Order: sequence, then C-alpha cells, then structure tokens
Amino acid sequence: MEGKTFNEVLEELALSVGVKIPSSHFNRENAPKKRETRQNLFQVNQWAQEFFQSVLHKWPVGKEGLAYLKKRGILPATISKFNLGMSPFQADALFIHLREKLAKRKISLDTLEKLGLCTYYQAGGTSGLSTGNTPSQGKWYDRFKGKLIIPIHTQNGQVAGFAVRQMGPSANKWEPKYINSPQNEIYTKGDLLYGFYQAKGAILKEKKLYLVEGYFDCIKMHQNNLGNTVAICGTQLSSGHKKLFNRFSTRVWPILDGDTSGQKAAFNISLDLFRESFDGKVVQLPAGEDPDSLIARSGISAFQRLINNALPFFEYIINYEYSQGGGTSEGKVRSLDKLLKLIGKISNSNQRRYYIKTIASRYDLSENQALEELNRIFHSGAPPGESARRITKKQAAPESRESRHYEQAEISLLALILVHGELLKVCEHGQMLSLLQKSEIGEVVKIVLKEEVKYPDLDKLDFREELLEKVEKICAQVSQYNRSQIKQDYAICVKQMVINKAEKKCKQYQREIEELGEWSISDESLILNTCKLKTDLRKKIQGLLRQDSLDFLIASGIISKEDAHN
Repeated sequence: MEGKTFNEVLEELALSVGVKIPSSHFNRENAPKKRETRQNLFQVNQWAQEFFQSVLHKWPVGKEGLAYLKKRGILPATISKFNLGMSPFQADALFIHLREKLAKRKISLDTLEKLGLCTYYQAGGTSGLSTGNTPSQGKWYDRFKGKLIIPIHTQNGQVAGFAVRQMGPSANKWEPKYINSPQNEIYTKGDLLYGFYQAKGAILKEKKLYLVEGYFDCIKMHQNNLGNTVAICGTQLSSGHKKLFNRFSTRVWPILDGDTSGQKAAFNISLDLFRESFDGKVVQLPAGEDPDSLIARSGISAFQRLINNALPFFEYIINYEYSQGGGTSEGKVRSLDKLLKLIGKISNSNQRRYYIKTIASRYDLSENQALEELNRIFHSGAPPGESARRITKKQAAPESRESRHYEQAEISLLALILVHGELLKVCEHGQMLSLLQKSEIGEVVKIVLKEEVKYPDLDKLDFREELLEKVEKICAQVSQYNRSQIKQDYAICVKQMVINKAEKKCKQYQREIEELGEWSISDESLILNTCKLKTDLRKKIQGLLRQDSLDFLIASGIISKEDAHN
C-alpha cells in the first residue's frame, strides 16, 4: 500500500469488508491519472538519484566530488547513508541517461522540466516546456552540471527532490550556493524535513529530535551518533513540519546557527512550539558557528557539552525577550508584557505558576508583583495587588460530557491498537467493536484491526486534519507506555464506551418518561416501568464507575485473568 493516499487505501479496504463509504468522501475525478503522475515523478527522481550516485563513485569526474566530501570530513558510510551523488559537467548526460527509460515507461519528457532536472531550450535560445516526447526543434540540457547532489526523501524513503551545492574549484561565484528542486506534486518544502527518513528510527528510540538549519549540519550530526537529527532547510516551521513532530515525538531541540539571524530563528521556532505545547530545549551555539563547523573545529565532545546545557523553551524565550529590551526600563516593560500575555493563555495553573516564578526571577520582581501585572494586562482597570485568581479561573467551558467521552475513548483505542496492536492481540475485540459509533473513527478502527496497520504509518490514515492531529498526539503519548499501562488504558477505554452507551440509553428513557407524562393516567404503569429501567441502568453505571477497569475486562470475557496481569 506504500505510495498510495489514505483515500485510496480506505476505499480498497472498505470494499473488502463490505463497508459502504459515501462517494462524497472522495474526490475521484482524475484520481487514477494523478496517482500515476505522482508515481512517475517519484520513479524519475529515483533514476536520477541512482545516476548521480554512479557519477560520484564510478566516473572519473566523481573524484572531485569525493575529494570535496573528504575535505568536509564526510565518511564513505555517511555518503552512502544519505545517497549523496554528483552531476557530471557534460551538458546533457542525465538527459541521455533518462531518455530511453522515459520512453519505455511512456513518461513525457516534460516530466524532467517539472522535476527541475533538465531544461528544454527552443530554437532561438528561449527555454520552455517541449511539446511532447520527440521535439522537432530545440534541445534538452541538464540543469545541474558539476554539482554535489543531495537527495531529499519523503518519510518513506521516496526521492521527492534534490538540493544541489556548488563545490571546489568549479564553483561559480555568480550562482547561488544551493539550488533546490522546484515545487511540484511530490516536492513541497513545507511538508519535508531533510534527513527525516534516515532519522525516523532514532527519533522513535530517543523520543526526541534535534532540529538544525543546513543539510551538512544534519549529515555531520548523524555521522557523530546523533542520528535523531533533521534539517528544516530554512528558518520557519510549517504546519506540515509540526505534524511530523507530533507523529513521532513532541520533544524538539532546535540547534540553529549562532549568529543574530540564527538566534532570532531559534526564538521564533521556540515560541511557535511552546504555544502548541511541544516539549523541548534550545541548544545555543557560539557566534559564527553552526553544528557542522563547530564539530569540525572543536570536536563532538565540545558540541555535546552545549547540548547538555540546553535551555528549556520558556527560559530561552525569556532570555531572548529580556535581551531585546535594550537595557532600558521601557524595553523591559515591553518585553515583560509580551511574556505575561504569552503565559496568561496557558490553562494549566501549575505550569502558569512555574512560569510566573521564572519571569519574576529574571526581571527582579516578587511573585506577587508578577501576578498583579498579569492581572492588569488581562483585566484592564483592575486595582493593583488584586488577586490573580480570576486569571486562573478563566478557562474554556468543557464540551458536552457525552460527545467528549465518546470521541476521546475511540481515539485512545485507535492509538493503542496502532502502537501496541501486537500486545493487545490477547484481547477479544468483539465487544469493543460492537460499541463503536458509526463514525469516521469507528470505521477506521475496524480497518486498522483487519489490516494490522501500525504506528507510525499514519499517512495511511489521512483523517480530517483536526482528527489526525488528535490521533498523532495520543499515539506519541501511548508509545511510551509500559505493558501494564497499555492494558489498563485499553480497559479504561472499553469501560468508558460501555458507560457512554448506558448513559445514552438513560437519556432515551428520560425522554420517554417526559413524553409519557403528557399522556393519560392509563399510561402510569408504563411510566413506572420506564423509571425502573432507568434507575436500574443508573445503578449499573455507578457499579461500573466503581469497578476496577481490568477486573471489568476479565468479568466481560474480553481478556483472561492470566493475560490481564502478564
């Protein structure tokens, strides 16, 4: 199923189990053609990667590329790990290599232009797309000549695009240092992180990732046993990046360049991640250094000491804002206001209290003074010194109990099965499946069980964005559970679904009682009987609430006593 979209996978699986999905759920128009286009793009990039690797290792010109990499301290094993390559100086070597392959697969030559691999020059010297596979005029030229080639992969290892770097004596001062593939159906910069495919296993193992700016920063850190490193290839985070963080780890450690722009980028990234409740720290580098240069100059031990001294997001944010105050009273007031506005939106009172203490310490305030200032910002006109209790009470009203518990239980079950499906095979899932609502989550739970889909392959479960983020977040949490926690959480979810169903029935009885009350006296016995049914069901709910969740599973025959406690 790799390479297919969630809708394609879902439609196939739904048909196999006899589930009918409304046609409105899919946008089937041109779907086969789009799917074929994406597959062709990935295939052509794969052929190009293999060609560039061959040039680096087997062509005489590759010696220049290997010498450049050796000078930068990149070892042969690292070159292989990241599939590094080189483009020859010949004007159309890649085009000649790919032309026959494209013809056999009936792929248009225009694909080369779309991927940014080759450019078609028409007669007269103008560039532009050809009109087909056999242009009568003009000529195709390779876009990259005599450059180091850095493939950029999807999280599944497909070649989405390339970063191309000048190197050595052949470098042209009039050209940019790096050139990237153009945006297309398979390459969107905001959805990709360089090195993520190579780092995925280490990220899951370490439960955190290091975030750097450059390709060689990432490569050098991998080479020095920091394999949970990815590169953002810029200085801004996208929603696509944060989805990947959520899917694999909520602990993100930015390690950006030590110059002014790097510090500002580290602040913006930290602020963005802090607002969205990510956990992490910022590693601060000396001015003028990046991870690659620092490791080359001072060694991995010195670099590791900086990692050990990393600052939690909020401490880094405080220090940065304080430094931006310029040492003036007015500047300090402005930066203090920004920080207090930031923490005033945090609903967790314990977290907020800790951050207030941290701010008070940095700005030489008492905790009460900081609280008063926080209250003043959020309640203009409040007298100085008034208790900040009003702030701590300012929380959103909870959702309706029934809808919140139903969705929460089903999402948690889905996450547990995705992450710990093997361990939960000892459970009899029949009762749980009968309790699922007829909802998007409920249908996917059934499909996941049938097809044994496993975390972290959540790209196969392309829910609505809001729902996918919830599933990703809980998957990241439950991936850290031990055996007893997994079964206990499964038991809690199933029991909650039984309670949800019973409460829903109670509400139905209540509606019937109210309707019967409006009828004639002859219906009094029916009213009494319905009241008794409701009372008995309410007692059952109370009993379930008091019962240990694992004992409930055992009593329900969902799991044996032996399996429950192993």
